[in-house]
Amino acid sequence: MNSSTLPGATSSFQRAFGLGCAALAAFAAVPAGAEGFDDFKPAQDGHSWANAYLLGLASDYAYSSCRSKSHRDNLADKLADLGLDYVRCIEEVTDTTDTQVLVARTEEAVIVAFRGSETSPAAPFSAFKDWVTTDARIWFDELGDVGLVHSGFHQSARTVLVRLVSTLEVEVASGRKVWLTGHSLGGALALMSSLLLQRRGLEIQGVVTFAAPRIGNSPVERELGKLGERLQRWVNAADPVPRLPVFAGQALKPAPLIQYAAHDHVNVLRQNKDPALWVDEPDEVPNALHHALDKYLARIFRELPDDLRARVPIVEQQSRSNGQLCTNWKQCLSGACDVKCYTPNSRRMGQPCDVHGECKRGRCSAVLWGAVEGQCVCDQDAHCDKDEYCHEGVADIGTNNCRNKLANGSVCSRGGQCRSGDCSGLHTGDGQVTPICYEPRSRGIGQSCRIDPECKAGKCNSNKVCVCRDDGDCADGQWCDAGLDLHENKCRAKLDKGDVCGAVGDAGVGHRCRSGKCKLYGAPAGKLVCQ
Repeated sequence: MNSSTLPGATSSFQRAFGLGCAALAAFAAVPAGAEGFDDFKPAQDGHSWANAYLLGLASDYAYSSCRSKSHRDNLADKLADLGLDYVRCIEEVTDTTDTQVLVARTEEAVIVAFRGSETSPAAPFSAFKDWVTTDARIWFDELGDVGLVHSGFHQSARTVLVRLVSTLEVEVASGRKVWLTGHSLGGALALMSSLLLQRRGLEIQGVVTFAAPRIGNSPVERELGKLGERLQRWVNAADPVPRLPVFAGQALKPAPLIQYAAHDHVNVLRQNKDPALWVDEPDEVPNALHHALDKYLARIFRELPDDLRARVPIVEQQSRSNGQLCTNWKQCLSGACDVKCYTPNSRRMGQPCDVHGECKRGRCSAVLWGAVEGQCVCDQDAHCDKDEYCHEGVADIGTNNCRNKLANGSVCSRGGQCRSGDCSGLHTGDGQVTPICYEPRSRGIGQSCRIDPECKAGKCNSNKVCVCRDDGDCADGQWCDAGLDLHENKCRAKLDKGDVCGAVGDAGVGHRCRSGKCKLYGAPAGKLVCQ
């Protein structure tokens, strides 16, 4: 299908992925030490925290205007702070597209950063609204024999393709390796351009995207997958944009759009948790606030080794210590801000804390962002060690704590408290039921017990002994002498022919005999015998 089926689509897509971009207007990196891209690894084949962070900064600079010489000169100065040489800024504006690509280089690499969507500083969430209400209508173009791709992204990438190829051919001829990056819409264009450039014969060393939406169907995904670990797609777990579009065009009904969990090379950044590399699905509730690029950079910055954090460029001078008030992560020496600066994952269970992110496990019981100090407490057994359970306190006032799991026979309220993993009710003499920990099916017939589930077979009688209920609880050649639990039910040997097996009037007692027959014939007066 040709893009003409969707007039004006691309311009709305440009708006659709600008979420959080307005917040980046003052995102001007300054050197912290050595030039940042001195730590860039041009030949990297897989995950690198340094490459991820530095390409994230390059993706941010792609938002800078380059429409005038003064803009380009200013951009070149900023790039110099990163240790990059400005090469070219390609911009194409049509009735349906507004695409901008920043090209910069080091001695060994050429960085191609695609700009994400622009949005108004006065309404930073309008782009997301446009996406949800308007651009969920998806049309597709056929990309040769590769598969179906998103028409808006495809057409935007094509408008700059010829000039981009001519620029990159010069850089590649000089021995530089090609890296593509971008945030949001810019990430989608980086993915799309990697396909188009490779079809033009250009080798791509790496593609690193942040918050990129889906761009095509399953065959396209498989084609992207040929890059292997050189394709790194960063997804904030709570960011909804990488999960979009959510459905395919009704007319074409192609295979599902690319699922970001289908390949191994998805780096999910979870809030207040360690980032998980090569995971399947994000588990946070979608939250549009987490789409902004600085949210991604903040999480990645925290994971940089200490020596690298001291060298890479930072957004603004980080000078505030833990406990000092802050408005964003850029102000904190730790690279983490939640009203106060804090060090992520730095406090153990029971230690004092101000915010959830400080706790290695569980959460912080503090209120009002640490105005009333709390401590790291558990919410679930998974927050405790293997041999512990989470004891819930009263009214969530910080009394939750991890305790040793309970031995069999201990009073419990749920199985998670028990070493055995099982908790069941024990009937006491006063008619009450008290749950206790127990080992399921751990007691044989005749052994002591407390509750029925402890018995391998039968039940636990009033004398606290495992007894049979029926013949199935006994061994072969035995029958269950089951009373009304006024005596100890026993497994007895089956009776031979001629043995008394019951009294006249007894019914259903044949199971006591080896023959299975218990009758009056030949029996003493008033008795039945086995036949």
